[in-house]
Amino acid sequence: SGYAHVALLTRAMKTKYSKPLHASLMARNRVNYSGKTLQYRLENPRDFVYKGVSDIDVILIDDIITTGITLQEAQKVLTEHGVNVLFALTLADVEE
Repeated sequence: SGYAHVALLTRAMKTKYSKPLHASLMARNRVNYSGKTLQYRLENPRDFVYKGVSDIDVILIDDIITTGITLQEAQKVLTEHGVNVLFALTLADVEE
């Protein structure tokens, strides 16, 4: 859709103690997961790349959670880079 609703949310959450880290965590695989099964999602991972600093605390923010695979992949990559994921927020959930 091109609408950056997650970016708008992260900007709105900015405080003097926190700031958005846009483009620090990027998915190399841009496959569309909409309407896809858990098996499809497992076979086609996002393949995240992290280009940020380590030894920080973060809150993951995503638009929709269906299976949780995207958030799990993101958390794994961040942890491997020394980033502490405090929790995740999503705008909506979808039943599979």
